[in-house]
Amino acid sequence: MRHAWKNSGESTGRVLFLYTPASAGKYVEDMLERPGRPLTEAERSELGRKYHWEILGPNPL
Repeated sequence: MRHAWKNSGESTGRVLFLYTPASAGKYVEDMLERPGRPLTEAERSELGRKYHWEILGPNPL
């Protein structure tokens, strides 16, 4: 299901992510463990295949 989120308030927002199956959260953890640079498209695709994620176009927000 396509989705996105944003904080539309004036103060800092907090969010709690729950993943099912739980191993899907490893996608985010692996992104954070990469060197201090943005992921290349190839790296993002590799992680997506590894953790069964699919990115559907740009963020609509």
